[in-house]
Amino acid sequence: FPVTIQNSKVHIAEIPFSMGGVYSPDSMRFDLNAKELPLAEVVNKLSIQPAQNELAKYKGSGTVDFNLLLSSDSNASKPNVLCNFKETNGYLQEPLKRTKISKLSLEGSYMGNGNPKADQLQLNNLQFSTIAGPFSGNLDITDFMSPKILGKEKGGVD
Repeated sequence: FPVTIQNSKVHIAEIPFSMGGVYSPDSMRFDLNAKELPLAEVVNKLSIQPAQNELAKYKGSGTVDFNLLLSSDSNASKPNVLCNFKETNGYLQEPLKRTKISKLSLEGSYMGNGNPKADQLQLNNLQFSTIAGPFSGNLDITDFMSPKILGKEKGGVD
């Protein structure tokens, strides 16, 4: 007997998402999505509490798209996670030193199956500008227990 959850609006850390999915005794599949979230709101509301206590609110603009798929079947001991995200037209100003990142854009994905050694984070078409100048690159991070970082970049970061 599968249980279906129709697409519904949910709030996580006061951020609106759309969620839906199907659960059965031998499998599950849930989707969590959001489009055009304000970048500064995402950064501020998803910051860990100790960081929020020490930092004033980040200032910024830009939008974030977010798509998460959580799935499992009877053969999997832990669920599979696939998350895609995109940031466009971003600007962030860190509140203490007032460090600025402008022209921020990226496309990324995270894939995990409950084994940190097999998890993968990809940041593609990462672009931004700081006081050090423009930066662009692609990063691929694997094995979160002993991180391996591969990529190509052009530019500097201050």
